[in-house]
Amino acid sequence: MGGGKVGSFLIFLHRSLFKILPGNSIFTSNQIPMTNTTESSRILFLDNLRYLMVLLVVVLHAAIPYSNFVPWWCVKVPNAHAVFFDVVILILDVFFMPVLFFIAGYFAISSFQKKGFRVFLRRKFKRLGLPLLIAIPIVSPTFSYIYHFTRNGFSAHLNFGIYWVNYMKTIADLPLGIMTSIDQFSQSHLWFMSLLLFFSLFSPHLHEQK
Repeated sequence: MGGGKVGSFLIFLHRSLFKILPGNSIFTSNQIPMTNTTESSRILFLDNLRYLMVLLVVVLHAAIPYSNFVPWWCVKVPNAHAVFFDVVILILDVFFMPVLFFIAGYFAISSFQKKGFRVFLRRKFKRLGLPLLIAIPIVSPTFSYIYHFTRNGFSAHLNFGIYWVNYMKTIADLPLGIMTSIDQFSQSHLWFMSLLLFFSLFSPHLHEQK
């Protein structure tokens, strides 16, 4: 890629992330561009930063099947370039989730100040709690079943319905801490939603005591 193309790409990326207005090279407190929504004004930079982090989440999960990490991942593809994917995962896993939690917390403050604690909490249960209750019984056992299927053809002698029942029975074990078995009940990919819901329960109280 030539120097001109690289420069054009960097300018495009800069403008996409920061939405610089004509004539304004540096934002002051009253120059931050906002978009009016039905709920509240949003800071474009943080919105676009969040979109970028979500894209990196996709990149990381796409790299996992080709890496040496996460041996319990549902699909693994041995290859000669696993070290490259290991490096990608090590770099991305350091920052994108903390950034996403930071952005969520930043917007949460104005949300519960404007709507009140009860409305704020009700909306969080609707957006996070309800999807968790619905998705976990579907996503987690499916992920584990695919793990067995891609390694030893598990489905040949045990259909998904029987496996799902056996998997859901492990809820009674109340597993905590680090997973010790792929067949152990877990939140799987949805762990961040329960953690975000947990933070939402306590963040208003912590903010009031500040």
